[in-house]
Amino acid sequence: MSSSVSTDRGMVIISQVYPQGQDTLPAFAPQTQSVLPASHFPQMSSSLKRFQKGEPKALGVVQIMVGQLILILGVFMIFQRSLSVYTGVPFWGPMAYITSGALSIAADKKLKPSLVKAALSMNIVSAVGAGISIIVNFLQILFDHSYYTTLIHLQFDSHPAITGSALILSVLEFCVAISSSVYGCKAVCNSDP
Repeated sequence: MSSSVSTDRGMVIISQVYPQGQDTLPAFAPQTQSVLPASHFPQMSSSLKRFQKGEPKALGVVQIMVGQLILILGVFMIFQRSLSVYTGVPFWGPMAYITSGALSIAADKKLKPSLVKAALSMNIVSAVGAGISIIVNFLQILFDHSYYTTLIHLQFDSHPAITGSALILSVLEFCVAISSSVYGCKAVCNSDP
């Protein structure tokens, strides 16, 4: 009998060669199984594949673009005194959106449970941030409208248009973050650790 031990890609391979004509294994041969059964892996990958059904790469790109657009609108909002600038919504919101979009893209490329969980967590944070942004921008539009209707002479101001655009983008981000969270939860919550 000859045996050899080698490693390949983090796995230990043990080979044992027995002389010809020996039909059964010797009694001293260890009968241990140190590798997980193959049936364990398809279950994990099939539950993680549910995450890919939600098109996380496309949704991640949308989140990054929405984050960049809201950040640009936030720069224009700095020059106008508004509730959203005082709360910081146009600045911390896009950072969460861009981060969750990048994590969704990374989780789609490398389908690992840790990346899917990170993307799920950040998408939940982004959904909460987008919800707060929707409320703040809606209140800002209400306050602007009541302010401009009390003025005797109206002048053109781009502030309501910028706030309205930020509101629409926040609604889009909310929908995308909820959608990504649903697919992430389906993948993570249904898989066995």
